[in-house]
This record gives sequence, C-alpha cells and structure tokens, in this order.
Amino acid sequence: MGTVNGTRYAKELSAPHVMNPIEFWGGNVHYKMDEYEAASLAANEVIQFFSMNIGDVVVDAALSTDDLGSPVTIDVGDGGDVDRFIDGHDGNTVGISRMTITGGAIASIGYQYTAADTLDAKILGATANGTINLGIMYVPRGG
Repeated sequence: MGTVNGTRYAKELSAPHVMNPIEFWGGNVHYKMDEYEAASLAANEVIQFFSMNIGDVVVDAALSTDDLGSPVTIDVGDGGDVDRFIDGHDGNTVGISRMTITGGAIASIGYQYTAADTLDAKILGATANGTINLGIMYVPRGG
C-alpha cells in the first residue's frame, strides 16, 4: 500500500519550500450569520445574505429554517451558480442543511471567488412563510 500527498501538503514538503496561499493553508476562518423572516415570499425570490469579496474562500455553509410550507425548497449559491453550496433544502419541515454534509458539488468545498458577488438563498416551489437562517464559514483573501 502506497502513500500519496495532497497538492498543498506536497508543496509544503517540497525543497525548496513552496508557500501555499494563506486562504487555503493556515488562514483565519471567519463566520457570518444572518436571518430573514419570510412573509408570503414568492417562489423564485432571491434573498441576498452576504457580500463575498474577490479571493474569499468558502469553507462551509449552513441553512436552517422553520416549516416554510409545502412544497418549498431552498438553494444556496451566488450569481454564478444558484445552488453552488446547498441544493434543494427541504423547507417543508423544520431542519438544517450543511454544505459539507447534505449538498453542494465537490467544487464548492474551498470555492474561491474570482469576482465580488453575494451569497444568496433562492426560494423554490411555493410561497414561503417563516424564519430562514444562513451561516457561512470562509477565509478572507490574505487569510
């Protein structure tokens, strides 16, 4: 059985030593959390929660909701990909979805913004009523 190294770990071990970008290796994780109280929020409405800057790296996202009604689902993403981080959170029951557990493409883990954008939640399926909470863990550009 062999042993191999991750790309960034291999850089750390290399001679001469190659520095990893601080956003990916040793940066300080920041956390933002916000909520929105939906009152007859129509399907296809977008709630903008956070500004993301060029170079920010997303580590995790978590969405929690009241029972918003049936058949409400919520995607969490940005202007480039509406469900980049969470795809199809079930808003028909009280619950939580996390990017690293329940959804998001493999590319969403460690996704680095190349342009300023907003992190959004999109209501799908039906009119939503109730509390929507979104939290994000990220490393800002430069750590």
